[in-house]
Amino acid sequence: MEGLQGGRSSCTAIHRQHHATLLQRARLSVELYTFRVLEALYMLLLLFLELPDTLMKQWYTHGIPS
Repeated sequence: MEGLQGGRSSCTAIHRQHHATLLQRARLSVELYTFRVLEALYMLLLLFLELPDTLMKQWYTHGIPS
């Protein structure tokens, strides 16, 4: 009976460790996803900041399209 209890507690410890690993992985993937979204938003922001400058240069050299 004692051996069974010992086995069960170590199994629970392994299960807890596995659960902690899964939680850690989930947290990492959420952080990575958040980072990717922020990176994409940043790129869009840069694009919109660059766009007027590019358009102004184009209009200056070729004239405003009518």
